[in-house]
Amino acid sequence: MAGLLFFASGLDRQVLRLFADTLDRIPPGRFAPGAVQAEALIRLGANLFTFGVRLALPVVGLLVMLDVALALLGRLHQQLQLLSLAFPVKMLTALLVLSWIAASIPRLMLQLAGVVWSTLPRVLGG
Repeated sequence: MAGLLFFASGLDRQVLRLFADTLDRIPPGRFAPGAVQAEALIRLGANLFTFGVRLALPVVGLLVMLDVALALLGRLHQQLQLLSLAFPVKMLTALLVLSWIAASIPRLMLQLAGVVWSTLPRVLGG
């Protein structure tokens, strides 16, 4: 899905253009990042981490709440065997939440692409 979004949004052309500019500005074997370039790369890494957290946190949070609810229910009703039900319920919940989040992935990916393509020229000194 990420590959389809990559080509559908035209980011492949920007990658090739950026690669061609890189070969003109910085010959192979001569890259020594300065303070501005290093800061831009660090911020880019932080943005990539934030993107991953924004995608994964709703699913992880919901599954943790579901585990706590099943544990409390199992504690309240000792005779109720929830272990055989816990795994299918968690899988179904995770699939439902992932399908719900899938609608926001293109918007988040295009937002991240905007950050990446505004940061990379600064890294190259342009």
